[in-house]
Amino acid sequence: MTGPVPRPQSLLFSFLGDEVLGRGVCVYTGSVIEVFRRAGVGEQATRSTFTRMVGRGLLTRRREGRRADIGLTDRTEAILREGERRTWTTGAVDRDRDGIWTLLGFSLPESWQRQRHDLRSQLTWAGFGRCSAACGSRRAKSTSPGSSPDWAWPRR
Repeated sequence: MTGPVPRPQSLLFSFLGDEVLGRGVCVYTGSVIEVFRRAGVGEQATRSTFTRMVGRGLLTRRREGRRADIGLTDRTEAILREGERRTWTTGAVDRDRDGIWTLLGFSLPESWQRQRHDLRSQLTWAGFGRCSAACGSRRAKSTSPGSSPDWAWPRR
């Protein structure tokens, strides 16, 4: 295989969105491992992705003897439906663009690597593109004075 190897979780989300979403089924992990192997993702990376996603409540796992199947949780179905809506309903061209953009910069300590990754993921889902490692931009959305924009999250 030439070119970059896809990230296992991103590939799994795409696979589940295409093949499982809306069907109410689980899939055999061995089949997914084989498909991913053909896409250049190793078995151990795929199995680790299953384990992490089950642990984070993004997948269900059902075992029957040595056979293991994975399925979607309600949370994952909602994420995939939102992705489906953004891809097929929202459209690629923003006809309401007013020329105003929002830039967002952030700085988190090196020890907060996981939080930084989560923040970048949330910003991506909020429509921000990366300008650099700690800066994102997107077309501005109007908010009433004093209100928080839709990409503002409460502090934890």
